Amino acid sequence: MFRLFLTTFCGILMACQNPPEQKAEPPPQRPQFAAADIERGKALYTKYGCAVCHGRNGHGNGQIARTLNPRPRDFHDPKVYKYGRSIEAVSRTILKGALNERGMGMPGYPQIPEEERRIISIYIVSLQK
Repeated sequence: MFRLFLTTFCGILMACQNPPEQKAEPPPQRPQFAAADIERGKALYTKYGCAVCHGRNGHGNGQIARTLNPRPRDFHDPKVYKYGRSIEAVSRTILKGALNERGMGMPGYPQIPEEERRIISIYIVSLQK
């Protein structure tokens, strides 16, 4: 009987203890890019006409954005990236496009050289909040 009491009492004490402290993970760091890469990316973004749909500053409000269905992405919102928001994912999206099931959306731009797609992607990723 005493053993049962002692076992129960120890179990209650253990259950009342504070759990061991867990270290909280720091929030993900926003990638840092060289200012020269961002400026070059913005120039290429303009040169290749990305701003016509996505807007001069990437808010999805370009000159023809209202006429498009689906609407162009706002690059400042990390939740709207369809195929990922990393440099590699954005570069791949520029290469292959982002068409929906009806074949509508952004076409691919394989004519843009790989290194220039990467620099444009750095600019786009730098816009994320």
